[in-house]
Amino acid sequence: MEPSEYLIVSIIGILKSGSAFVAIDNSYPMHRKRYIIENSNIDIFISTEEIISDNLDVLQNISFDNLIVLNSDEDVLVDTPISTSLTQSDLAYILYTSGSTGVPKE
Repeated sequence: MEPSEYLIVSIIGILKSGSAFVAIDNSYPMHRKRYIIENSNIDIFISTEEIISDNLDVLQNISFDNLIVLNSDEDVLVDTPISTSLTQSDLAYILYTSGSTGVPKE
């Protein structure tokens, strides 16, 4: 998602729910974005209509529990149960850096 009020609200909502977010730069090549989505086992995908339409090749054949499209004309409803108990050891985000291989180290 591009920097916007949607991004800020989404990140706050994700963190308050006890979930972790995965930031995916829209300028990454298609194969890199697909790898990140598949490797991180994303259950809920939150994005804007514009980003989704620009990335249909990346998103096709990938299954999410929920796809939340922001800035659409419809209300956003999520029917997935959300945990609200947080501890200091909970994961906040996953960041894939370029590194030499682009593959996370174990």
